[in-house]
Amino acid sequence: MDIFLLPKRNGRYQIYSKAVAEIFNASMSAAGENAKKPTALPEETNDGPPPTAEAPSTARRIWQALKAGYMTLTKDQRRLESTLKSLNESGDIQLHYPAALDSKTALEIYQTLISAQVDKHRKWLIVDGALLPFSVILTLIPGPNVILAYLAWRTLGHYRSHKHAKGSQAKEYFDFYPEAALDDLQELVESRWILKRKEKINLIGERMNIPDLANHY
Repeated sequence: MDIFLLPKRNGRYQIYSKAVAEIFNASMSAAGENAKKPTALPEETNDGPPPTAEAPSTARRIWQALKAGYMTLTKDQRRLESTLKSLNESGDIQLHYPAALDSKTALEIYQTLISAQVDKHRKWLIVDGALLPFSVILTLIPGPNVILAYLAWRTLGHYRSHKHAKGSQAKEYFDFYPEAALDDLQELVESRWILKRKEKINLIGERMNIPDLANHY
């Protein structure tokens, strides 16, 4: 599995997989298109014209707006969780890193990024799991227990992501690929005043066959 250490500002890095990004972006686009589809109108019958389709209720519109906002805000984290899952299920890892680094340093950066995800999901697995029993009390209140459903969903999500991160952390077989393009990208993202920054980032992405690289910055 190909993994890129994409540089960020202040010497930080992020893990990127082109294969995961393509699948993730396709699913996001499909979800967006489905959300935009209008409700089908009933067909006209011999009894008269079809009834007018009802507009979405205010509550439904609010829910759709909140859901869309949540999906946008958590896009990067959900993509990273998908990457952890693919890493855990993959065999050897082809690690692409800035050519200015040596392979030992690149591996240390990879392990540091993965360890941070292990710690993060362990912490939130404990927090959400501890809150879960208390949310059961809210079932006494009429209506759906949204908090219970959310905590159960996130507890399961953190459990899976922690498992995938631990598996990614245990990987032993790496092939190392220094990339001069990542050096150029690092210089670009560290610079404060750059004209047409996104266009230049995308040009660097094309050298590594990564489309729309600027979307990650």
